[in-house]
Amino acid sequence: MFKRFCLPALLVSLCVICLLAPVVAAEGVPVAVVEQASFEFPPQFDGTDVVHDFVIKNTGDADLTIVEVKAG
Repeated sequence: MFKRFCLPALLVSLCVICLLAPVVAAEGVPVAVVEQASFEFPPQFDGTDVVHDFVIKNTGDADLTIVEVKAG
């Protein structure tokens, strides 16, 4: 029973993957590259505003959309 169901399901899955692969490749994907993933601020006095810019580059073939950024 298991072999009778598993082989056709595997073949159908492979066919679907082969048919969808060119569509996914044609659309392209965004690739986010962050050169400096973390930064530690030096000691500061209380109440001092500190700022650091992180540069994010898109090296992919599609537009990169950044939905949310969280400080950690």
